[in-house]
Amino acid sequence: YVMFGCASIVQFAVGRRFYFGAFRIAKLKSANMDTLVVLGTSAAFLFSAYNTFPSVVWQNLYYDASALVITFIILGKYLENKTKGRTSSIIRKMLELQPKTATIFQNNTELDIPIEQIKSGDIVIVKPGQKIPIDGIVVFGRSSVDESAITGESVPIGKKQDDPVIGGTVSIDGVLHIRALKVGGDTVLSQIVKLVEDAMSKKPPMQKMVDKVSGYFAFFVLISAVISFVGWYFFTTSHVHHFGASLIPSVAILVVACPCALGLATPTAVMVGMGKSARHGVLFKSGESLEMLGKIHTVVFDKTGTITLGKPQVTDVIPVSISENQLIELASIAEKNSEHPIANAILAKAKQENIVPAEADDFGIVPGKGTKARHGDRLILVGNSSFVRQEGVVIEHAQKNIDKLEKEGKTVILVSLNSNLVGIIAIFDTPRKEAGLVMKNLKKRGINLIMLTGDNSNTANTIAKEIGIDTVFANVLPDQKAEVISKLQMNGAKIAMVGDGINDAAALTVADIGIAMGAGTDLAIEAGKVILIRNDLKGLLSAFDISKKTISKIKQNLAYAFLYNVVLIPLAGFGMLYPAIAGLAMAASSISVTGSSLMLKRWTPKIDSKGLDYKSSSNVLHTSNANV
Repeated sequence: YVMFGCASIVQFAVGRRFYFGAFRIAKLKSANMDTLVVLGTSAAFLFSAYNTFPSVVWQNLYYDASALVITFIILGKYLENKTKGRTSSIIRKMLELQPKTATIFQNNTELDIPIEQIKSGDIVIVKPGQKIPIDGIVVFGRSSVDESAITGESVPIGKKQDDPVIGGTVSIDGVLHIRALKVGGDTVLSQIVKLVEDAMSKKPPMQKMVDKVSGYFAFFVLISAVISFVGWYFFTTSHVHHFGASLIPSVAILVVACPCALGLATPTAVMVGMGKSARHGVLFKSGESLEMLGKIHTVVFDKTGTITLGKPQVTDVIPVSISENQLIELASIAEKNSEHPIANAILAKAKQENIVPAEADDFGIVPGKGTKARHGDRLILVGNSSFVRQEGVVIEHAQKNIDKLEKEGKTVILVSLNSNLVGIIAIFDTPRKEAGLVMKNLKKRGINLIMLTGDNSNTANTIAKEIGIDTVFANVLPDQKAEVISKLQMNGAKIAMVGDGINDAAALTVADIGIAMGAGTDLAIEAGKVILIRNDLKGLLSAFDISKKTISKIKQNLAYAFLYNVVLIPLAGFGMLYPAIAGLAMAASSISVTGSSLMLKRWTPKIDSKGLDYKSSSNVLHTSNANV
C-alpha cells in the first residue's frame, strides 16, 4: 500500500505534465510522446492497482515500472533543457554585450543614465575598456575599437572623428565622444538579436517533414503495442500471471519509442548552426535559408559594392573640346543630386580640384544609364556610351580612347554638352582584396560563379578575369537583373544572388537565396535571406560551410533517432526491455541527439588561403561601377 501511495504521487503529481500534454494533442486528433508515456505508464499503474485491492497479487505489481519511467523521463527532460539552453546561448551572450548604463555629456556635465534613456542626438562618452551603448558617429577623440563580438573581425579598428561606431563594441585605448544616431531597438546589435530570434523560431523544410513523420510515428507505436500485447497474450503459454506478462512488453514499446528524439534532431542543430554563423559574421534569417544555402549550385555576384569596394575614384579625365576643369564642372552639375557611387567619385574629384558645382535647374536619372541636367541654356548628359548615343551624341571619334580605358577594367563615363561630346571620365573601383581567394574557394566547393553587372562587357570581363569568374552578364539594367536570375533558374539551377544596392533588391528576392552585404542599403538587407555582417566576402565561405555542416549534423541526428527506434522497439516487443530501462533509454536518446548537435560548437569553418588574393594590376588604380 505504501508502494501504491508513492507511485500515485509520481504518476499523477510528478507526471501531470504528460497528462496535460496528451489531452491537448488529443483535442487536435493527434498523438505525440506525451500520449505514449501516459498510455504506457497508466496501463502499468492501473494494472498494478487492480492487483493491489482487495488483496495483493505480488507477481502482478509494476509500480516500479511506471514510477521509474516517469522519473527517468523527467530527469531526461531536465538534462535536455539544460543542454538546449547551451545551444541558444548566443542570444544571451549578445544581450550581455549591451551595457546597462552610459555616460552622456549634457549642459557641460557628465551624467550616468540607464541606456534606455539615451535619445538620438545625445553625446555619449565612452572611456577605455567600456562598451559602446549605441550606434553613432564619433564627434571627438580617437580609440581602437574591438568589433569582434558584432562583426567577427579580430583586429581592432581605429576610430576617429566622423567615423561610425556600433553598439556592443568596446573602446580599447582612448576616450570617444559619440553622437547617438540609433538607440534601443534600432541599433545593429538589437536588430541582430531580433533576426537570430526570428530565425530560430522558423522551421526549415526538413523539420516540417520530420514533424509530419512524428505524427504518424506515434500511431504506429500504438498499433505496435497492441500487436505485441495480442501476440504475447494469445500465442504464448498461458499461466496465472499471463495478462501482466503480456502487458509489460507493450508498456515497454510505448515508453521506449521516442518521437521527441526525431523532433529534437533538427531544431537543436539549427540553433547551434545559427550561433556558429553569428560568431563568424553571418546571419541567416530563417532555418529554411540555412538549409537551402547548402543546396546552391550557382552564385551570382553584383559587381559594384559586392565584388568591388563600392568606392570608385576618378583615374582619367580626357577633355575633347574644353579644359579638364570645365569637364569636371559640367559632370559635377549633372551628378550633384545623385546618390550613385559614380556621382560621389566625380564630386570628390571636383572637391579635390576646388571646383564648386552650380545647382542644376532641372535634373533626372535614367536608371542604369546616366543623368540629364539642364543649367541655363546648357543641356548636360553624363552616362555610359549607349546612353549618350541614344540621345543622338556622336562618339565614334572617341571610340579608341573608350576601348583602351575599358580594357584596363575602368568604367567609362561620357559627358556631352548640347548634344556634343566634350569629354571622357574614367573611373575605377578596386576589387576587394579577398575576392580572388573567395572565388577560388567557391570553385573548389563545386560552385559555378557568375558576374551580373550594368557595366560594359570590356570592363566586366577584365575584372572577372582578374578574380577568377568565368561567366559574365554585362550591360544589364537594374530592372533586368531579376529576369536574368529567373532564366538561370529555369535551367534547373539553384541560385544564390550576392548584392548590396537598391538595384539588387529584386534579384535578391527572386533568387533561391539572396545574400546581402552588411554595408549595403537597407532595402538590399531586407530583401536578402542571409546577411554578411562583416561586409567581407570571406563570410560567404563560412556561410556555405556552416550550412552544409549543419545539414550534415541534422541528417546524422535523424539517422541516429530512426536507428534507435528501429532497434529498440522490436527488442521491447520481444520482452527484452523492462519498462524502467526503456524509459531510461528514451531519455538518453533525447540527450544524446542534443549533445550531438552541441558538437558543432567545436567545429570551425576553414578557408584555403593558399593561392592568390586579388592584387591590383599596375596599370589600374581602382575598379569600375556596375550601373551609372
